[in-house]
Amino acid sequence: ARAVQRGRLRRPLAVPRAAAPAPRSLLGATPVGFWDHVLLGKPYEPAAGEAPVPAAPLASMRREFEFWYPVDMRVSGKDLIPNHLTMSLYNHAAVWQDDPAKYPRSIFCNGHVQVDAEKMSKSKGNFIGLLQACEKWCADATRFACADAGDGILNANFDTTIADRSILSLTAELEWARAALAGSAKDASMRPAGAAATWLDAWFANEMNRLVLAVTEGFASMRFRDALKHAWYGMQEARDRYRSGCVESGLDAELTRRWVEWQALLMVPITPHWSEEVWSAVLGREGCAVRAAWPTPTAPIDAGVSAAGAYLFKVSSVIATAMANHEKKAAKAKGKGGKPADGGAAAPKPNQARLYVARKFPRWKERVLELLRSHFDADSGAVSEAVRAAISGCDEIKACNKGKQPMQFAAMMMEEAKHGGLSALALSMHFDEATDLRGDTGIRTWG
Repeated sequence: ARAVQRGRLRRPLAVPRAAAPAPRSLLGATPVGFWDHVLLGKPYEPAAGEAPVPAAPLASMRREFEFWYPVDMRVSGKDLIPNHLTMSLYNHAAVWQDDPAKYPRSIFCNGHVQVDAEKMSKSKGNFIGLLQACEKWCADATRFACADAGDGILNANFDTTIADRSILSLTAELEWARAALAGSAKDASMRPAGAAATWLDAWFANEMNRLVLAVTEGFASMRFRDALKHAWYGMQEARDRYRSGCVESGLDAELTRRWVEWQALLMVPITPHWSEEVWSAVLGREGCAVRAAWPTPTAPIDAGVSAAGAYLFKVSSVIATAMANHEKKAAKAKGKGGKPADGGAAAPKPNQARLYVARKFPRWKERVLELLRSHFDADSGAVSEAVRAAISGCDEIKACNKGKQPMQFAAMMMEEAKHGGLSALALSMHFDEATDLRGDTGIRTWG
């Protein structure tokens, strides 16, 4: 391609010419036989009176064409769907009618870019050029906001507040990583070497493995917002939960270092300069982060650990919220001079909570789940809408006299099935609630 287009080559391609004028193709001076060989792989046989193309450049061009074709992905704006992109398919079908493997493997269309939810235009004064954005926010903050803006055929929204905040977030995370690995972070004391591992260590390692797969899938599917969601926000949420749960025991040094390393590598496609700083200055690694191996899970994802973690964090949040509401009511009563109804002293601050665990769903919920499972479509990964009629007509559910609750429960579980698949409709938990609540999970410090 470079040779044919005569781009930035040191010298043009030298093709000997015959004394007599050579036949001209519709494509210009290059003979048709040449293109048949380079593009279609047909044997090259120069026509009578035609100067042959030397074998070396001919083989080089065929090899380069084979390297670039088929096109893995053609990316363009959504406004080009009815013209350029459609004609591209027509052209490929016409040239390679006997070789569909040369057709584009995929076409990705994107929407137009808006700024702060408004159409970008010079007349409005909200037009932002690439150089201007990099000068105002720096390259990494601009890329961060672009990734957060959205992807796909819908219009993307470049939010300037995201660009502003990302500068602070990137700086704060860089400083935290440096302090944590140096042992000087106030909120990240390391556990003594040789100390026993905790349940939270297993959860944290499992969560990092899960996030790596989610980020990889996001980038592979051109869903950059999803990739950013898991690579940045998801990784930070996992670290924060792990950190808050290890206040008493301390963080595991190896897991903390792995988190810093994986965070830097997962963010390389979005914030390469920040990642390189973490890679070299904080981690002290040789070479460049962009050339380092992509993170891979250290173990298979344990769905039970993930489910138990989500459940325990939810319980912790409920307890913390209940405690906060109790203190708020007590402070409000004290401000109004309120006293207990019996005239005695004010009730002491609660220091314990009683949790009740159900071993199984009520029968009407089990029946709803059974119907949802029977109507689950593995191909689409969703529950058929026909299940609504099945639930409404189920005599066993009607006998429970729960009104609208069965349909509301079904709607909630159908939504969960879109993300969790058939396992989201299981009749039992992937873990033992009572055992995990009683176990050494550190739940007392999560709130």
